[in-house]
Amino acid sequence: PLVIAVIGLFAGGVPIWDKMRVRKLAASPGGLTTTRGIITQVWHIVSKNRDMTNKTSITYKTAIDEGFDVGTERFAWRPGSCLSNASLCDFSQGRERLVEGMAVEVRWFEDPAMENAHRVVQLRSLPYTMTEPVNQEVAR
Repeated sequence: PLVIAVIGLFAGGVPIWDKMRVRKLAASPGGLTTTRGIITQVWHIVSKNRDMTNKTSITYKTAIDEGFDVGTERFAWRPGSCLSNASLCDFSQGRERLVEGMAVEVRWFEDPAMENAHRVVQLRSLPYTMTEPVNQEVAR
């Protein structure tokens, strides 16, 4: 029963906690940073590392990292390892495919619960105009 309770706490409690704190952060003035600019790079990196926990066989762990860059800002995540769906965690969940050269507005924050990674809360495409400066931080 104790093991079931602990698993239930992490499986149900952590996502609820994460959604509440992201919602509170988004509602507070200055809680989210807004960056507008052009996507300079879209990436999907697959890396394999030797799993040294099992010394009797040769096995590898595969890690997938996805993300995009807007000027000097890098937004990255590992699909399937999100605390909750309160932020963007997977390209496949988006309606519009991200491509290099696309003008976007990104609302994000540095998440201490995920090693200060830039966590995207809202991403929307903008009409492309040459007059908008690249990677302009609008609000913090």
